[in-house]
Amino acid sequence: MPFKVAVIIRCYVYNYLYQIVLIFYPNAALFFLVLISYSDTINATKDTIRNVTLLLEPGEDLCLACPVTDSEVKKMEWWLGMKELRLYRDSITVTDYYKSSLNTCSPGNYSLGIQNIPINLSDTEYTCWRSGELLAVFKIKIEVTPTVKILFSHDNYPSTEAVVDDLTCVIYRAIQPFNITWFVDGLFHKQYMFNDRDRSIANFNSTISATSVPFRRNFANISCQIDGPFVAFGSNFIVLRHTFGQNDTAFSTLTAETSGKATSLLVCLKTSTLFEYWSAQYFHNERNQKCFAKVLSGSATVDEARSFQELALNLRSLKEHSNLVKIVYIAVDEVPQTIFYEHMNFGTLRDFMMSNYQESRASRAISKVVNMNKTLKHNMNNQLRDLLYFSSSVTKGIRYISKHKFSHPALRLNKVLLTQHGECKIYDICQTEKAMRRIAEHMEKEHPPIAWMSPEAVFNNQYTEASDVWGLAVLFWELYSFGALPLVTLSNSEVEQRMAEGLNLPQPSFCPAAMYNMMVSCWDVRQGHRPTFKEIQNQINDIFNNLEKEKQKDNVFENEQLPYFVLEG
Repeated sequence: MPFKVAVIIRCYVYNYLYQIVLIFYPNAALFFLVLISYSDTINATKDTIRNVTLLLEPGEDLCLACPVTDSEVKKMEWWLGMKELRLYRDSITVTDYYKSSLNTCSPGNYSLGIQNIPINLSDTEYTCWRSGELLAVFKIKIEVTPTVKILFSHDNYPSTEAVVDDLTCVIYRAIQPFNITWFVDGLFHKQYMFNDRDRSIANFNSTISATSVPFRRNFANISCQIDGPFVAFGSNFIVLRHTFGQNDTAFSTLTAETSGKATSLLVCLKTSTLFEYWSAQYFHNERNQKCFAKVLSGSATVDEARSFQELALNLRSLKEHSNLVKIVYIAVDEVPQTIFYEHMNFGTLRDFMMSNYQESRASRAISKVVNMNKTLKHNMNNQLRDLLYFSSSVTKGIRYISKHKFSHPALRLNKVLLTQHGECKIYDICQTEKAMRRIAEHMEKEHPPIAWMSPEAVFNNQYTEASDVWGLAVLFWELYSFGALPLVTLSNSEVEQRMAEGLNLPQPSFCPAAMYNMMVSCWDVRQGHRPTFKEIQNQINDIFNNLEKEKQKDNVFENEQLPYFVLEG
């Protein structure tokens, strides 16, 4: 609940209670006011208390510093818990508890030091008080960070791959109690509990039979995880491939732990004929981080697998760019072949347009039939600046990949992802020389995105940089139409006929004439007459600069700050 709303509600409640007390117990009214005042004082004091949670391993030394200097040590106390056991009063030892010492570990502060902290102090609190007032709370959490590995035993057969008998999850450096849980393709498989009274750090393992693994396809993603009160979460992941050989059933395994990164496929989000899309994680900078994975389907042919591997290896040559979704890891030397992308949790540009700009359509219609007032014009100019920013951001991304011989057939708003700062990033690109294969895959769909495809790609089996220019202009049309889809009421054959005659989608009501004229030039059936990405970028810059000049000329927004983005050539 917002703070202001909470305060207002509390005031009404206090006033109501006070009126009742005043009517039925007039002698207690003054006491009630004092009680309310004391309650508010306590609530205000809570915000000034220092709360700290400390994460330690058993045997480490602990130093707690109260937020006062040792020169102010008057009526100071250290307690275990909320005054459950007093340890020190001023400089006097009250209870000798776990080799603690006063004012030895943090010079200049009223501090408490504990050496070789034991495991049974986990989840305890130390509190510092002055004249009965709580100054600081230190919560102690003791745990170790385990290393998790999956090992396998196997027999070797002539002219066959290794046949895996057992899978063993080995946990290095853990403290009981904890659970080891096995997952297959993100689903629970088996769990083992370790609950001995021994609280020392040790190594443990859990084994399952490979023949117990359920296969939904010719491979399974197997992971084991550990969790418990004294261990940080840890996991590892392998792929078990299922083949048929001499003894009817054989298994081979390949680990996805390479170059210091351990990856895990978690939940399958979407499947297509050739690919699966998973939410995933990879281990980096000492912790698991979210990512997104594109996995080659087990039904892919040898040629399709080779093509995917070639694409992945070529993607490695691309340097990181602010308008291209970052690849965090590539696993194409094992099954399943996978490309792991950075986690983008702010949705697609189409999602953003549909959720934020649909009400703007009514404003556009009104502005055509009435004289615009200054407020409406101000709002429209701000929205236009946003759309120009998105246009420039996508153009920079497609221009960058084009320089490196990559393309994006049928680029659309739902192929552009947004960062939390509104930066656009394109994904799902391919080599230009392989673009026609991507077009063929699109055309096999029930609803192919023909409206975003160039005529030479649809009719002449040809794809060039100019084909991407055509598609980019259709994306602009989507953008300035606030997420509307082009030619959505026409059949595939009718769309192809419109394309052959010259696309010329109608001008969106909110689209500047200069921007629309540029779109039309991109839809020229003659490839050589379409503008380049650099020319498109320059035209967007010009439109933005003209918008700024118009704003200054109108002198409406004198106190407004400068634009939050800068367009670059």
